Amino acid sequence: RNSMYVIHSAMPQENVPGMTEMKSILKKYRPDLERIDPLMTVAWAGGIALAEVIKRAGRDLTREGLVNAAESLRGFETGGLVPPITYGPTSQGPISRKGLHALRVLKADIDKMIFVPITGWRKTSM
Repeated sequence: RNSMYVIHSAMPQENVPGMTEMKSILKKYRPDLERIDPLMTVAWAGGIALAEVIKRAGRDLTREGLVNAAESLRGFETGGLVPPITYGPTSQGPISRKGLHALRVLKADIDKMIFVPITGWRKTSM
């Protein structure tokens, strides 16, 4: 009662390796940034995954090369920003292209104006 719950990735106040790295880089390049929006964690994790796909593709930066590299991601970690990322070929069904196969629930702490995780990552079939 009188509670708000959401499903989301890592929150800015969390002490996970990916958040620590993100804050360090933002402090260096955006020292004027007053707060980290929670949606930035999702975008940052996407950037980490894209960089890994490009790295795995090597010199084959064609559509096929990038798709093959993305499909090689299995349980790829972003330092806790999002659940482990796995992609697969479309022959495995549309869910194989989703990447994130887990979620967690967070509860609003109104006094502190933050969301606090109340579950760990839980696998989904969505």
